Amino acid sequence: MATKKVKVQVLKAFVDRRSKRVHAVGDVLNITENRLAEIRKVDPGLVQEIN
Repeated sequence: MATKKVKVQVLKAFVDRRSKRVHAVGDVLNITENRLAEIRKVDPGLVQEIN
């Protein structure tokens, strides 16, 4: 069963704890809804969901 992916834009630069990559402001990421929830738990203002 595939998990639904969402597209988000980075609002504040951060280092991804899983991949150790630095995501800069303005980067667009395709992540799962579960991963989005994890990121928002740390800081709700890090990313914004986009269409």
